[in-house]
Amino acid sequence: MELVGTNLDVIKTTYKKFIRGDIAGLMEHYLDDVVFHYIGTPLMPLTGNYEGKAGVLRFFQMIPEHLELFLFEPREFYDAGDTIIILGREGARSQKTGKSYEGHFIHIAQLENGKLKRLRLFPDTAGGTSIFSE
Repeated sequence: MELVGTNLDVIKTTYKKFIRGDIAGLMEHYLDDVVFHYIGTPLMPLTGNYEGKAGVLRFFQMIPEHLELFLFEPREFYDAGDTIIILGREGARSQKTGKSYEGHFIHIAQLENGKLKRLRLFPDTAGGTSIFSE
């Protein structure tokens, strides 16, 4: 596991690992009872709650099943101690329809003892919904 300092360092490290595709390395930075909340619409296949490392791993496995993620840029990080807010841009193409979009995202990460406890993911729901509708 990479040595990291502050909670902000932990989050920046996890985003770098995600961009590199190092999902196993990511999992080292999560608590066993980590929870992801993907706040989307019913048409967006990733919408839902993912509990524990197994659930979060399933979330990451579902991404390429449904999306070709061609843009993922965390651009701004706001440090509020145990909570880190991340603003960025994303672009994806639906594996089902071939449609694509580019938009913004907001992520809110909560950490405990230097590890990720909860991540709330707010994608561009208008863009995300549009690429999955027929």
